Amino acid sequence: MTPTIWDPEDIFPPISGTRVSLASDPFGVHLGRKDYIWEFRNEIPTIMQRAHDMGINWIRVHFDWTKIETSQGDYNWEITDDFVSRAENLSISLLVDIEGYPDMALYNESEKATKYNDFVRAFVQRYKDRVD
Repeated sequence: MTPTIWDPEDIFPPISGTRVSLASDPFGVHLGRKDYIWEFRNEIPTIMQRAHDMGINWIRVHFDWTKIETSQGDYNWEITDDFVSRAENLSISLLVDIEGYPDMALYNESEKATKYNDFVRAFVQRYKDRVD
């Protein structure tokens, strides 16, 4: 069986001409599951440009905590920084959901709450004026 190769044109077909002018109501999209921007990182520039060309004003996206904080207190923001910067450059607002959890089975309830607070604090400090 030949694997199906995902093509950004399946979601955002190319549009010729100028930027689409939409009514004043916001128009946006939701980009899949928590690992979407990691799995499709090579297609993200095309997807975001086509979204912009279609008049998309906002994107709801999931940021996977386990892919950002790879070990306790060690953050890898490379993919999320790139995504946020691309959105800013295209004037697309972001609504970010934080999903995924490190191996919480190893911690009691108080430790889990502290770890979550630490991550959210780091996230907010990094993106506080850049995402919703």
